[in-house]
Amino acid sequence: MSVTDTPRRDRPPARRRPVFSLTARILAINVMALAVLVAGFFYLDRYQHDLMDGRTEALIERVTMLPAARTDSGAVS
Repeated sequence: MSVTDTPRRDRPPARRRPVFSLTARILAINVMALAVLVAGFFYLDRYQHDLMDGRTEALIERVTMLPAARTDSGAVS
């Protein structure tokens, strides 16, 4: 037996990374893509509601100002 055949005991054994199958990788990417899609849907839904609330508030403000503008302009009803 030569010196090179003896195992080295001063070095810890090499750690192996877990190897995931191709199917698991594809599935993980698809799940992440679906999560991004759902998050975007909820973001846009909230944004749309905020826009509609702003338009509603602006319309209510215009409607409340309309009678005052009519009386100030001297129009006869």
